Amino acid sequence: MNIDRNQAAPRLDRRLAIAIGVFIFGALSLWWAIPNKPRPDSAEVIRPDAAAVVALDEAEFVTPGGGATDADLPASIARSLAAAIAELPLADALSAEQSEGLAAAVRERIELYIAPDYGRYLQSLERLTGRDRASRVAGFLSEKDWASLAERYKNSSYAASSVRVQPSVLEGQSISTVAAGGHTSYRRDLGMYGPRRQPGPDEIFDAYEVLIPMTGPVAVPRSGGAGDVTMPAYLSLTFIWEPSKSRWIPWRAGVHDPADRSDVGLIPPWL
Repeated sequence: MNIDRNQAAPRLDRRLAIAIGVFIFGALSLWWAIPNKPRPDSAEVIRPDAAAVVALDEAEFVTPGGGATDADLPASIARSLAAAIAELPLADALSAEQSEGLAAAVRERIELYIAPDYGRYLQSLERLTGRDRASRVAGFLSEKDWASLAERYKNSSYAASSVRVQPSVLEGQSISTVAAGGHTSYRRDLGMYGPRRQPGPDEIFDAYEVLIPMTGPVAVPRSGGAGDVTMPAYLSLTFIWEPSKSRWIPWRAGVHDPADRSDVGLIPPWL
């Protein structure tokens, strides 16, 4: 049987497109299951962030439980973040628009962490990425998978005091935080909220990390023992600024252990 090459080419193109699509969604599914940055076994980060450890010891944690404090907590965290932004060095300073936008983005995320709702999560995705992308994400990220991570952070306590903010990327250049000590395990956006972004000469963007004191079941024993480890830590939320749309989009979500414990594996939250 003879096959017209002009007919065969479109078929191959369709097959290639399908294969690429399967690969991309497979990669996204793997990204959801595996944190992007496990604790290093090297000596890159071997000492605690002493100041952050003290701040956690002195923090006044609030445990959400359906009361009035649930509504107050995200607002309090946003106000504390606004105060931290105002204290940034001049070189790292944000405009009024950026400051207000970052506080609003963090507040929305905290509302979902303390009162997780899969439907509201998809609505947030749709608002930030468009209906088509949000529906595709829902296709590989089931409510059950999302809820398994959401439960850890729902059952955690948070403190509005000692909220920290720092640049993670400025004009495409990564800002190292290794010197501060501690360790962060996070999930990075690999294309869910937009094009995959990596700092470098071809990727000129700014990203800021917000660190919120918390305590909860955010780790598991490295010994292989059963059960979760409840410990003080920081919820780490990093956003990229999109100048064309004057908004912040999620880039990384993680958990930061300033004590750099070697006996636990950190479980970062959903992004």
